[in-house]
Amino acid sequence: MSVDSCSLYEFRITAVSRYGESKPVYLVQYTEPQLSPQHILAQRLNANTIELSWEPPYKRTRDVKGYIVYYTENPNAHFSDWERITVRGRHVVFPDLRYDWFYMFCATACFKDGQRSPLSRALFIKTDKLEFRRKC
Repeated sequence: MSVDSCSLYEFRITAVSRYGESKPVYLVQYTEPQLSPQHILAQRLNANTIELSWEPPYKRTRDVKGYIVYYTENPNAHFSDWERITVRGRHVVFPDLRYDWFYMFCATACFKDGQRSPLSRALFIKTDKLEFRRKC
């Protein structure tokens, strides 16, 4: 089965046996642009440190020179006001973030010919609260 990028698909899944058919499970999936960084993922390293990683674009993988990661702690901010960081590999660590705060991240691939990919999907992350342990 071939799917188009930047499209919304709905799948209906059922199990069928000699006893009948199960209730359907519905899955809705949005496909990312094939030139964008894929499967962007955040891993919490500690309460206020996040590692962001991703896979290269499906297309033009060999032409990727690096990536630009955009992030903000204000989801209402204009995109031009977001912070940005240039990354050579496929992961970056954000240390010393604010505790108990929301952040939004996305990335773009930079190609050797100077062009950039469409943005990846946005990822919303909330850092943990700062906790103090009482001594007994």
